[in-house]
Amino acid sequence: MKKYLSLFILSFVTCTLGAFAQIKVNSSGYVGINQFYPAYNLDWFGTGRWWATNGVLLFDDTGYGNLPTIHPENDWFGCLGTSSKRFALIYADHVIARDLEETSDETVKENIQTLDNSLSKITRLRGVKYDLKADYFNVSDAKYKAKLTEDGKNEIGFLAQELKEIFPEVVFYDESSGLYSVSYTRLVPVLVEAIKEQQAQIEELKKLVKKQ
Repeated sequence: MKKYLSLFILSFVTCTLGAFAQIKVNSSGYVGINQFYPAYNLDWFGTGRWWATNGVLLFDDTGYGNLPTIHPENDWFGCLGTSSKRFALIYADHVIARDLEETSDETVKENIQTLDNSLSKITRLRGVKYDLKADYFNVSDAKYKAKLTEDGKNEIGFLAQELKEIFPEVVFYDESSGLYSVSYTRLVPVLVEAIKEQQAQIEELKKLVKKQ
């Protein structure tokens, strides 16, 4: 009897909500908000607002190019992950930030060695100027794709495949996309050691000149 009563209540709620065409629960248990045929556990069309004790997060289309965006209600509020509950990986095409920090504490490192032969390796690098191919931007909107393509012109950097032959430690391969990526900040210690090696050579040459 309880089983039939539960089914009756669920059917009644489903029909009632469906009549308003705002919330829909289908036979698979999928819930749709402003979606008549939900295809996910929660299928939601429209904006959203999440309340927390110290702030509000919004979901709307007020971001770059009117794209779907999650952002805090007020500037300088909200965080993404915590120091003990971090995201494993974040994919992004363009990141703008006031400050960017990378964990580099000595206490989490071992097998520490000073870099050597940095100068000879640096001289083998080839800096290039390039345009990103239009096909790289997997966007259906022609106008938006044209803007991204234009923004992707006159870039400068390295070719990951070439850099991998000299500094494999700074090149990474993503199996999901089949593309290589480069950690440019990891080249900073190499540049520092290369400058120190070059300065040592300059000082040695100064000594030779004085002896003459």
